[in-house]
Amino acid sequence: MNFKPLENHLKQFADQHPDIPGFDVLIQKNHRPVFRMQYGYANPETKAPVAGNELYCLYSCSKPITVTAAMRLVESGKLDLDAPASRYLPFLDDVFLRKDGDNQTLPKELKIRHLFTMSAGFTYNMNTEPIRQLMANGEGRIPTTEFARAVAASPLAFAPGERYEYSLCLDVLGGVVEAVADMPFGEYLTKNIFAPLGMSRTGFFTTLSSAEKPAPLYIYEASTGKTRRKNNIYEFGLHPRLESGGAGLLSTVDDYAKFAATMAHNGLSADGYRLLKEETIQMMQTEQLSRLVSNPTFSCAAGPGYGYGLGVRTLITKEGGQRSPLGEFGWDGAAGSYVMIDNQNDLSIFYATHLRGWHTRFGALHAPIRDLTYQCLGI
Repeated sequence: MNFKPLENHLKQFADQHPDIPGFDVLIQKNHRPVFRMQYGYANPETKAPVAGNELYCLYSCSKPITVTAAMRLVESGKLDLDAPASRYLPFLDDVFLRKDGDNQTLPKELKIRHLFTMSAGFTYNMNTEPIRQLMANGEGRIPTTEFARAVAASPLAFAPGERYEYSLCLDVLGGVVEAVADMPFGEYLTKNIFAPLGMSRTGFFTTLSSAEKPAPLYIYEASTGKTRRKNNIYEFGLHPRLESGGAGLLSTVDDYAKFAATMAHNGLSADGYRLLKEETIQMMQTEQLSRLVSNPTFSCAAGPGYGYGLGVRTLITKEGGQRSPLGEFGWDGAAGSYVMIDNQNDLSIFYATHLRGWHTRFGALHAPIRDLTYQCLGI
């Protein structure tokens, strides 16, 4: 086991691309760390190096946790993947399409499985009037169910089951979890995932200590070709009063890696906590779109060869030359975070940085980390 090739790649890439302020990566096998590397600056202005305890905005790396929360309810029989979504959130019975200025009822029922698979017809438009009003009004926590209501108040972009579109579906699913569990979404996550796994520094702005501050966030702007510090992180689900299942969580590398390692160990934590059953994880990593939607086209930042399971990418072919096995799954985040879970080899990777716009700047940022990991392990 020689991780020098991966270490050299990470150093060279970071040195060649100073847009990346710094990064932290932790690779675990059988719940044990086999590689950890921190490089660069947590704060380039002060030259404070990455120390390993930084709090990162996960953005869409929140999604695998939200899906896990919902799948716990599926396991317990409290949530049915093929039930109408309105069984759990009655206002979803009123979702509609609009054509030629007229509201139209749906030709096909919106089901819970459509939420898991981003095929419900929602978009990622956070600037609708109902969402703006919800964010502007009131004080204290914005219930996740109320955010789901605001999302559903605008017309769908297409009928459920027509196609995949990356969207606010998992935010609506977070509202379903909140309703079914009959407790605030953040409280449910803490009680059922974070506390049992020892993830004491993971949560929303509403659930973390006020003393917890995320590391400085940077953004690469393609229009100028420059990177600047981003002073306002309250967007794409990061509104401080909103517990967004799609993009709102904050965590450290040590914390999130506990979740990733548990999933790679088929749902069993290092301390023996059963997060999910093995068969439940197999459901998550099973490709869904080909038999659910009319147009199953899917692509992701990890490259070709992936399909979409229940809220996660999942490897279905080796057309991209991946060294990981079929069924390897995970997701990434808008600020550069990346999780890879391989429950055949009990292997997980979690990489974190704080650079918005990395998709535009680097494209395949994470794939070499994945493939070099297998090379270094001799798998």
